[in-house]
Amino acid sequence: MVRKFKFHPRHKVEVSIDRGDGIYRSWFPATIIRRVSSDKFFVKYVHLKVSPTVVGVHQLRPVPRSVRDWEVNIGDKVEAFQKQRWSEGHVSEVIGSTGRLFSVRFSDSKEMIVSKEKLRVHRKWINHNWVPPITNQKLKNHNKVIFFLR
Repeated sequence: MVRKFKFHPRHKVEVSIDRGDGIYRSWFPATIIRRVSSDKFFVKYVHLKVSPTVVGVHQLRPVPRSVRDWEVNIGDKVEAFQKQRWSEGHVSEVIGSTGRLFSVRFSDSKEMIVSKEKLRVHRKWINHNWVPPITNQKLKNHNKVIFFLR
């Protein structure tokens, strides 16, 4: 049986604003202020200069745990922090020889150069679990494999 994740006041979360197509591609950092009902929460955005707002539980996910020392390759699905949000994209090019700058193409076909510090592994929050899971994920680091455990 999968344990259901529960959101609580003061939890750091990410909120996606539905564009009407039911597909969430951008996630805004926020903090839960309080529960409004069984499936709605009052949240305050971290970087946006807007009033706190009510969002549905389907728009929330916990902040994913960071993964250190992961190798970024062309074609990798990533999330890049830009415009006060995490946006889904694909790495289209490695810029230079240091492996610290990447060209990322987003779903709206825009492309921008992003530093590795502003990238993270793309994951989806499905049925209270990260997909692909964060636990036991093999990540390459300078030709050796590291296992990240919960």
